[in-house]
Amino acid sequence: ISILFNMDQYRDDPEHSLPTVDEIRQNSAMHGTVRSSNNSNKRWVWIGLAGFVCVFTLIIGVSVGIRNKDERSSKAGKTTPTTTIAGDTEYNRYQDTLDVLAEVSALEDLKRTGSPQQQALNWIAHEDVDALETEHPQFIQRYALATLWFALDGPNWPKRCRWLGLGDECNWNDQKYMDDQNIVGGARCLDKNSPGEVTWLMFPMNRMKGTIPSEMGLLTKLNFVLMTGNDIKGELPSSLGALQDLTYLDLGYNEITGTVGSWIGKMASLSTLDLAINRMTGSLPTELGKCSNMLAMVMEENDIWGSIPTELASLTKMTNLRLGFNALTGKIPSNIGVWGKNLKYLRLSNNLLGGKIPSSLSECTRLKSLYLDDNQLTGKMAPQISFLTNLEKLFLERNEFEDSLTENFLRDVDQLMYFDVSHNRLKGKFPVHLLDHDKMEVLDLNHNDLGGGMDGYLPEEFPVSTSIKYLSVQGNFFEGTIPTTIANLQVLEHLDFSSNRLDGNMPSEIGSLTKLDYLFMADNDFAVNDGFPEWVRPLKKLRELSLKQTAIKGEIPSWIGELTHLRLLDLDWNRITGQMPTELGKLKDMRFLLLNRNWINGTIPTEFLNMKKLELLLLDDNHFKDTTATGTICTGDDGIDLAPSHLKNFHADCFKDVSFYFLECPCCTQCCTKMDDFDNMTCYDDSFLADYDGDWETNYDRQKYYFSEDDTDLIFLPQGGREGARRRLVNSE
Repeated sequence: ISILFNMDQYRDDPEHSLPTVDEIRQNSAMHGTVRSSNNSNKRWVWIGLAGFVCVFTLIIGVSVGIRNKDERSSKAGKTTPTTTIAGDTEYNRYQDTLDVLAEVSALEDLKRTGSPQQQALNWIAHEDVDALETEHPQFIQRYALATLWFALDGPNWPKRCRWLGLGDECNWNDQKYMDDQNIVGGARCLDKNSPGEVTWLMFPMNRMKGTIPSEMGLLTKLNFVLMTGNDIKGELPSSLGALQDLTYLDLGYNEITGTVGSWIGKMASLSTLDLAINRMTGSLPTELGKCSNMLAMVMEENDIWGSIPTELASLTKMTNLRLGFNALTGKIPSNIGVWGKNLKYLRLSNNLLGGKIPSSLSECTRLKSLYLDDNQLTGKMAPQISFLTNLEKLFLERNEFEDSLTENFLRDVDQLMYFDVSHNRLKGKFPVHLLDHDKMEVLDLNHNDLGGGMDGYLPEEFPVSTSIKYLSVQGNFFEGTIPTTIANLQVLEHLDFSSNRLDGNMPSEIGSLTKLDYLFMADNDFAVNDGFPEWVRPLKKLRELSLKQTAIKGEIPSWIGELTHLRLLDLDWNRITGQMPTELGKLKDMRFLLLNRNWINGTIPTEFLNMKKLELLLLDDNHFKDTTATGTICTGDDGIDLAPSHLKNFHADCFKDVSFYFLECPCCTQCCTKMDDFDNMTCYDDSFLADYDGDWETNYDRQKYYFSEDDTDLIFLPQGGREGARRRLVNSE
């Protein structure tokens, strides 16, 4: 029997559809005909074969009947009525099924052609080989799962997990759902007290497409649902409120719309709710406060507006609350301190929250990660945060805090790893004591009002640190010299002193920081450097170097070609002379080369053609005399006078007058012509600031290159990357 119908194949191959009853009959008839024709000339064979067919048919009927009885119907204590082939006395299974299902689904849905409900009805009435009777305790469950299958495009799931297959729904799963991990996907029955009832649905990243049907609410024993990373659309049905045993619901990374309804308050057992990265709107319902067992609520990256309900304070077991990247307004609830015993993770980033940090936050002493960045918060932050001694990550950037950094600021918060307070209105000294924290990796103080007056100088001595990797004080008012003890920050990868009032010489000790891949010293008042700084040469890992406006005098050295990882080199507004070295052509990863506003002469080396990734080249306001100096650049991909396709912006002097230096540049995207109007030389006033303002969303790796705040044409993406990657994708926490 198993050979004839190949049942093992259907059990083991989830991609193979099950045979219908008609197919089985047709298959049986075919086999009988073949066997008869082969022996038609021998009467004794005819007699024997006829007997064999009769016996064989009897065996099939008995075995199918026994199987249905033993495997399924015995659970209900009676057998399933047999469907006749035709005739006035035919048992109308379809009508009986329709009558039963009309009690749990809308009749119009069941009758609407092509609806998931109608497809599930047809399947369970006509195609389901198990043919459960309507009174069977698993009949409604089987129908609900079939509806989910059709509603979410089940036939096109990469992992079908034996759904709509033979046997119990508890076996509709795949033990190797994830190829490289022992993860079971599909439906499972894990409650020993409710055998045969599905408690687990797990279909992450399975190309589910469609809207969750209301029939999902019929699976009342569900306690775990994971359908993240699909293409589920539409609103969540209110029937989900019937899932009162549900503890875990993750529908993140979908396209779900609508609001979170008041029905959420009926899910008293819910401990984890993840609806992040959808398209949900409306305000947060106050009924969320009734989910008294809630431990984690993640609803980031939606379009949720309104205030944070004070009723959330009822969720005293909360350990993880993430509501970032929405449009929430109002203040942070003043009763936030009720979560103090359990709250470890709070993210309210990128909203429109205003007011001060509530004083009760100081009671949340178990907090490890606090994200309040990109809001409109005001006032002081130190009193509330200084008590959070378990903090590891603190992000307060882009607010309106007006605190003062003293020598005791966050001194006792010694577990800090990340501290970003950039783009505020902070004053005071450089908090050098924070570099004594053993775990400190990121200290971002850029664009504040630090320094100036009595607090204007950098510390006389930097402590030895083997943890700090990212240090930025860009855009403040620090004065004086950079201490030579900067070399004590031994594992620095990112160092930014740009746009301050620093003077003296740039210390050669920076050359010992050989792990640096980003070094910006631009726009300070450094003393004139006679010659290109030799201490740059050992920094072989540099990817970005800006020495803009640092009073460098002399030629670009040939050893610049040794810095083969460079993709940005900014030497704008110095006193660089001589010709450009041919070794620049060795920098094959170079994308942005800014040599404008110098005294460079000669021609452009033909080796420049080796820089196949070059996108921005600024040569304007120099002393080139050869009118054909751009010839190698302007011979494009097709050998005509066009810039190569990768070169998006090329600026040079293009005026023609014997009393001025100029280039003949037929492929420049901007030609500077200062000969006509000395008082309107805007071409040379563009600063093309290439500084980088890192953030946690990108793990402090650059995602864009901005060269002008007002010129959107000068925004570049990393090659091989893409813009707009969702923040959770680049922030694994």
